[in-house]
Amino acid sequence: MVVSNRRSLEKQCGFCGAEVRMIDINQASALAAVTQREIFLRVENGSLHFAENADGVLLICLESLRQNFFGANGVKQKSKH
Repeated sequence: MVVSNRRSLEKQCGFCGAEVRMIDINQASALAAVTQREIFLRVENGSLHFAENADGVLLICLESLRQNFFGANGVKQKSKH
């Protein structure tokens, strides 16, 4: 999984409490190979951790994205929807 530094930042996740890379919605949907709608749905149902920056931009916890879409072995899982 390769993440560009231009659209991400290191931040403490308010959900898991870990210092993690937070990525924008475009990167999250591209990495998970799903639509932005799917990312928003998972944010709303609580399965993806998130934060907003000072401009109100949604940032996704990369660790929760990895757990949701790639599992422990790092292999893409089939969507549950």
